[in-house]
Amino acid sequence: MPKRTRSHKIEEASRVQLRETFNKCGWVVWDLHPDYGEDLLVRIFIADTATHYSFFIQAKATDHIDRYISKDKKHISFPIDIDHLKHWAKFWEPVIFTVWDTKSNTTYWEIIQDTPLINQISENKKETHIDIPMDNILDTHGLKEIFQRTKTRFRRFEVTCEGVTVLKNLVEKQLNVSLNYTAGEDYLEVVNNDTEDFYIEVYPLGELREMLKGLAQMQGMTWEQFSKNFAEEVKNAWVDAGRKKLEELQLD
Repeated sequence: MPKRTRSHKIEEASRVQLRETFNKCGWVVWDLHPDYGEDLLVRIFIADTATHYSFFIQAKATDHIDRYISKDKKHISFPIDIDHLKHWAKFWEPVIFTVWDTKSNTTYWEIIQDTPLINQISENKKETHIDIPMDNILDTHGLKEIFQRTKTRFRRFEVTCEGVTVLKNLVEKQLNVSLNYTAGEDYLEVVNNDTEDFYIEVYPLGELREMLKGLAQMQGMTWEQFSKNFAEEVKNAWVDAGRKKLEELQLD
């Protein structure tokens, strides 16, 4: 019969510890099943009132913390999966990596996106190590620090969105164009509002851009050549659609 390993037992125990710690300060915790790398989702509440701040947890545990302590005794260097790092680099919410030392009953933590690892992901490795400061202990001070850093991370994105809106308005005013983007779409549309020189340009973004880059490579074209052709084809499609609509209106 299959048996539960010691590592499975202590990692489950670490999640129990985490749930109890967060529940005591009024934060709501969800277990994530199936597990795709994140074990828990935590939503921050203040005075029993929900906030829009939340973070994910990947929980680890060890009976032998001394194996992971750096020579200068300042960090815990713990193995972490490269594929998970690539995944978490795209997260809006902080992903917090925790390590529970079963002997001292101490949990150490670090926000993964705040480490240099996010900018040093290697395609040739399956695993690397995250350095967790030994001062990062999940106690009252640690919880306050997690709250402040989560707040700061969310605020950074919020300020970026505000800045983009300001920049959009300035560009539209100065160039007499309309910039159209719908959240979730993979392209930005630029419409020239000059009736004598009307045109529409489309700029692919995100996954669409990467897919088109691959297609350009397959066709032996540079990205500049391909994107110019792509924009021209989209513009022609818009013109044809507009002409067809005009014809339909005239028929009516």
